[in-house]
Amino acid sequence: MRKVVFVCTANRCRSPSAEALLRDAAGSGVAIESFGLHATPGLPPPQETLHALEEYGLDLSAHRSRGVDHVDLQAADVVIGFERHHVACSVVDNAVSSERAFLFTELVNFLEKSRSLDEDAVRSAHGRRFAAAFPPFPEIADPIGMSFQVHRAVTAEIATICKRLAERLAD
Repeated sequence: MRKVVFVCTANRCRSPSAEALLRDAAGSGVAIESFGLHATPGLPPPQETLHALEEYGLDLSAHRSRGVDHVDLQAADVVIGFERHHVACSVVDNAVSSERAFLFTELVNFLEKSRSLDEDAVRSAHGRRFAAAFPPFPEIADPIGMSFQVHRAVTAEIATICKRLAERLAD
């Protein structure tokens, strides 16, 4: 079984949303978890995030934030961050191989050029990082403290990328 870990700042908006959306899109063949680099354990998602996910038929009300401090991220096939510093901290502070840590938008773009999310595809995606033809990939901004419309837009962006990732996982 493949293991995907999402990492964001507080584990209250982006990473738990991606966990729920990818689990919904990919089904049971993938182990998916989410954590926050600076999470205060036990906090619920903001109401705006809950309402945005309800539009996808998902209930995240039972989620509580979890920090990455005592988690072995090395067991993951891939660790996905939403901002570059999420990826950097996963590698530097949590000993994730740089070959397995990606920006969300970056990974999906690279994997779409591969057949599936296997060891060779992840290694190939890592190698493509250094090709001059690729522009910098966008980060997905933290919606915490923003309006419902911002949460909805961020959730829609994450949902679109999760669907694309689920297609790679199904191959």
